[in-house]
Amino acid sequence: MSRLFFYKVMYDGGGAPCAFGDVLSLAICKPQIRTTARRGDWIFGFGAQRLGEKLIYIARVDDIAPRGEYYRDPRYSNRPDAVYEWQGHDLRWKEGALYHEPSATEHDVGLPPNYERAVVLVSNEFRYFGRNSTDHYKQEFPVLAESVGAAGRAYRVNHSQQVQSALIALIERTWIQHPAGMILGGPHDEATNACDLPGEALAEDNRKTVARDCSIAPASRRPPHC
Repeated sequence: MSRLFFYKVMYDGGGAPCAFGDVLSLAICKPQIRTTARRGDWIFGFGAQRLGEKLIYIARVDDIAPRGEYYRDPRYSNRPDAVYEWQGHDLRWKEGALYHEPSATEHDVGLPPNYERAVVLVSNEFRYFGRNSTDHYKQEFPVLAESVGAAGRAYRVNHSQQVQSALIALIERTWIQHPAGMILGGPHDEATNACDLPGEALAEDNRKTVARDCSIAPASRRPPHC
């Protein structure tokens, strides 16, 4: 049976998720989801408090590239989130990549030789709204809105029957309303501005369920809490 994951997208800069061409991928950030999800599962990304807890994207996991295979596959070599490359037996951050920096390597792909976190989820069936996201689901599915509002940055996959049913209905409604288009808006944020968050987002980060991750921003642009 397919599982339904949801999490809060703290920063929507086009890297995680990366909706590009006819593929949505999750290659960086959220290693717990990337190493846990299976083919056929669904992932929902709702905006953090500063993004109004709007629906950023829904994606079905259609393929999984484990052990760094994503960074060997020529189909993905020009994607914006292909920020690592193989140098011999080592995965290294790609010079000039839009996202992250060398110090994020362990967080994103794990340690050699196994690179247990170098797992990339690939979707060919998705709807990405980006800056055109809305919170209309809150009126139609208040039980889901309550669950999303109570979530920190940890993902959720074990839901009540009511939340599970709301998530399934949200997929159905979204595909009926948007039967063809997969990328329905551009990202909210700039590619290298992950930690320059307004005060309400930092307040949300302080919840006890939150583990901060500022690795996406260059060291020179990180505020003190990073």
